[in-house]
Amino acid sequence: MRTRWGTVWSAGAVTLLSAGTAFAGAPPRCEEWTSRGQPIPLVDPQGFVASQDFRANCGWEDGGNDAFDCYGNAISVSFNGGSAAIATTLGQAQYNANGYEFTATSEFAVGHTWRIRLAPVVPGDQRLVTFQFQGNLGSDGSTQSMPGQEAFHGVPVTYLYTRDGGPSDPPVTTLFMPNGPDQIGNVLYAVAGDNVTVTAMDIRLPATMYVTASYADPAAVRAAIFADIGGRVIPGPDCVDADGDAVLDAFDNCPGVANESQADLDRDGAGDACDDDDDGDGIVDAADNCARSPNPDQADADGDGFGDACDDCSGAAPHAATVPWVASAPRVPHDIIAGEEAWLLGAEIQPRDGLFRATRFRWDFGDGQGSEFAPVQNHRDLSARHVYQGQPGSPYTARLTICDDADQCTSATYPMVIREASQETRVNIAIDKGLWYLHTTSQADGQFNTAGGEAARPSRNAAAVNAFMVHGHTENVDRCASPYAQTVQRGIEWVLGSVQTYPIDAQAAGNPDTNGNGLGPRCQARRAAPTSTSSAC
Repeated sequence: MRTRWGTVWSAGAVTLLSAGTAFAGAPPRCEEWTSRGQPIPLVDPQGFVASQDFRANCGWEDGGNDAFDCYGNAISVSFNGGSAAIATTLGQAQYNANGYEFTATSEFAVGHTWRIRLAPVVPGDQRLVTFQFQGNLGSDGSTQSMPGQEAFHGVPVTYLYTRDGGPSDPPVTTLFMPNGPDQIGNVLYAVAGDNVTVTAMDIRLPATMYVTASYADPAAVRAAIFADIGGRVIPGPDCVDADGDAVLDAFDNCPGVANESQADLDRDGAGDACDDDDDGDGIVDAADNCARSPNPDQADADGDGFGDACDDCSGAAPHAATVPWVASAPRVPHDIIAGEEAWLLGAEIQPRDGLFRATRFRWDFGDGQGSEFAPVQNHRDLSARHVYQGQPGSPYTARLTICDDADQCTSATYPMVIREASQETRVNIAIDKGLWYLHTTSQADGQFNTAGGEAARPSRNAAAVNAFMVHGHTENVDRCASPYAQTVQRGIEWVLGSVQTYPIDAQAAGNPDTNGNGLGPRCQARRAAPTSTSSAC
């Protein structure tokens, strides 16, 4: 069963966005969604921190930061013809809407998100209510609204993203998260000038309202918000998860293949995990030289097997990349140990024209902390160190952002998970550090300037290249996706350039000339001295 989401209506200055569905009637309930009530960590790249100024009959005013004039000046819950106005103050209060009793917990989840958690006083109360939120963004008539959708457990959830056309105020992400997937179509966002109205009709509580003001990457903002939402499965005949990926079949775009992310690059309704043409260009992935970038012409100017559409790394903005733990599966996290320094490994990918573009970089560590922008000293080494805390199994996703002098920026994520301090974990961490050491000692000509002064010996360079390749970092990895790809390609070229032939024949121990051509290969060391000797590869 497939879903079709997203219906947009425009009427003059008013834009409405809701979620439509291809289900016969409402989609199955299957889950109950609630806020975890946890912090929502964000690091703002411009240092903006939203204030906590609430004014009576106004809402979130944000004081001198001028993010809003009055956002949330009218918030209410209605039931059976009666309504209760929710005060725009921080804290928890109890309300009665014509006999329906509920609580509203208004709080700042760290420094950028205002969260309102609504819950019935009587747990399990299934009566339906209507929620409404109104406010003014304070953009002085230049508000740009960009509604969108984000998949949560396979269900596209509508949100509203707005920014000041000036810009003088930070972008704002507004999200009302209903109680479950069957109520997605009941949430409506309306924008008229600077004024926003959020209406959720005939919904159950608990439900949660989020408002986040930040210059952080919009995708990172949404990820932080959705990380606060938990889902509880409600048993039922339509509530089956056959592939065990935590996405119920009713909403799963690959019901027979586990794909928790529900990634669907070409938005054809079939997830990438079960779609043999991810980018929808008519070339099946197995034969496509850019399986993730539409290129029906398959142009490949340099003949390296990667199409021009995905191989250039030469966009206007500098190209950020982080080291994957598994080269073929970049979502697999790196192992880290709580309380010990973790290495976060990233770089700028060198464009084909050879001209690096980044002038500064920073890391968002993914735990509410981050570094300040620092000047780029070595484009191939933009690594950082950070100490994480948590129980084994706790995931973190850091983000490297690099920018040029024109404020053009790109980012790349670095997934990690805290593991037990076992020997296996420490071996994995040592592999990460060892490969990074080799990468940072690699030279433009393909040699590895490792300690010991033996860089010119082919055996030293071959061993370094082999270390990458046995861990999946081969020359066939897309060089735009991993800092190691160019390192390995250069190393292989240097080693192969050292291979020479020499005559061989039968020896006392046997005949090594297996193909009978009288020649054997050897690696000739590349030393400056004319008395250089050969060395085995």
